[in-house]
Amino acid sequence: MVNSIVRVIAAVFAALCLAAFSCSTNFSSSPLPPETGPLPLSDCPTQSLEISDNSGLVDWFSGQVEVPYDDDISGIRLVELNPVYSIPGDADLNFFKIGGWDLEFILELRNSTGACVLSKPFLISDDRFEYRRWQSEFEPFIEFFSTRVASPPDYTSFAIKLGNRELAVAERSAHAPTIEIQGIPQDRVFEENEPVSISWVGHDQDGDQLTYRVFRSHEAGGVWYERTSSDFEGTQWNFFNFKTADDARVAVAVSDGTRSTFSIAPAFRVSEHDPEVKIVRPVAGTVYYEQQQIPLRASSRDYDWSSIDRDAYVWSSSIDGHLGIGKSIGVTADQLTLGGHIITVIATDETGRTGTDSIPVTIQATQQNAEPGIMHRFSGVVRVPRNSDDITVITLLELDSVYSLPKKTRSAREIYRPQDFGFELELRNSTGASIRNIPFNISTVPSHADPSLISGDYFPVTESFEVKVPDPPKYASFAIKAGSRELAVIERSAHTPTVTIEDISEGQVFKENEPFSISWQGHDQDGDTLTYRIFKSYDAGQTWLEDTNIYYDLEATQWDYIRFQATDQARIAVAASDGIRSTFAMTPIFQVKP
Repeated sequence: MVNSIVRVIAAVFAALCLAAFSCSTNFSSSPLPPETGPLPLSDCPTQSLEISDNSGLVDWFSGQVEVPYDDDISGIRLVELNPVYSIPGDADLNFFKIGGWDLEFILELRNSTGACVLSKPFLISDDRFEYRRWQSEFEPFIEFFSTRVASPPDYTSFAIKLGNRELAVAERSAHAPTIEIQGIPQDRVFEENEPVSISWVGHDQDGDQLTYRVFRSHEAGGVWYERTSSDFEGTQWNFFNFKTADDARVAVAVSDGTRSTFSIAPAFRVSEHDPEVKIVRPVAGTVYYEQQQIPLRASSRDYDWSSIDRDAYVWSSSIDGHLGIGKSIGVTADQLTLGGHIITVIATDETGRTGTDSIPVTIQATQQNAEPGIMHRFSGVVRVPRNSDDITVITLLELDSVYSLPKKTRSAREIYRPQDFGFELELRNSTGASIRNIPFNISTVPSHADPSLISGDYFPVTESFEVKVPDPPKYASFAIKAGSRELAVIERSAHTPTVTIEDISEGQVFKENEPFSISWQGHDQDGDTLTYRIFKSYDAGQTWLEDTNIYYDLEATQWDYIRFQATDQARIAVAASDGIRSTFAMTPIFQVKP
């Protein structure tokens, strides 16, 4: 009996040992020779959070996780896993690359037995979307992640983990997709400003849906820059503004979701470009008179990386000839002959290539047929992609009320760090014909986010713009355009609103730096909702400074925050707008004493 019990105990012990050994194989490292057996999970190689190895191919993994509003990590779940792309290590892929949460997220690559062959930690972008927490305080919010694995080992599946909890496990497809790029024969020469167009045919043996990312290089593939703004499902792409190069290349990455192929088109050459020159000031069609200052200012871009000296800009008039040299110069209206002028600037780069731009202006003896000293201010918000040729995704998110103001008015919405995206404001007459076109820039800083938190190149961001039109012609409608595409067309209202300011009388005295209030009454014959902006002047209305230093038009009819330094030439104005038409009403002159 005792011997039987001993034999049973020994058998159970042997079975337990075998089971323990079997379990360890599920968490082993890369396959080892049979005589040594698999390694335990703790020996699974780990690639550091930040990698500097840009040689060979890297696999990019990205996606989104949902985080509960109370930051309870047990409720975090994976809501999207983007296609995996295998690309050169020095390629600039438009993924989110920042992370701010110190959580144990792990990407784990596994072999065919389910054993770990590589572990890679990564962070999600918690601080990137911090501002969304107070927008929806009790709702879960979405965070983005991306991580790359340099020189990845062979793997058949991968897992996204938070600590020891698996958020998702994805099996790799059996076969990598293939792609054939068409449209660029070897050593093709493209002329300056000629679009470089490619097409391709993708195929997947497993029948999986394919997505693509498009790249270009100016160094025969030395460094690749992505041009698509997200995973692309089309099979054609047009590149614009290639820099001069003898060995330019384009490439397409195709992914079936888990496997990817990076295909490079034959090298081609782009001929030298003339610099692109644009007259920034004055605005085309502006009328000048008497001793008005005419600021002449140009901007330029040179796709050949050639420089343009400030004294390499030459200005001229179609009537009076040479006007001066410099990127920015000034003349007065009485220095020019009366009549219609074509103002031209020619800029020459260091290689001797030239670019030019011209605009019409009119010189009159006295001001005629224009509102004296008035400018119209148009502003709003657009959504644009970062570092992409895909302008079709640009949308107009918001168009603010149009205000008619004295030209010597300083706005509280000054746009800084401008960037040209090919936008244009077009004023039209009652038949819809264009009567003035004004190019404008947008801010390069997102309007509702800290720019230091924006690192994703493809993420569409909101950008602000402001266009000032001095001495505007009479127009019946206007359009906001991106290239030739109309983002919005707005008809002007039938009547201009009126406004009456109360509480301020001629010669009234207020105390320096003590706040006081003004109120007003607005009326609109068309029944439109009115918005207001408040301005103050220290020189009886010669120059104005906006006092409503906020990013939204005022809808109330009282302002309680007026403060002045000492002056005997104080004045306040209220601009009332129905959205399209505007009135600028001023108080009598009053005094502010110490």
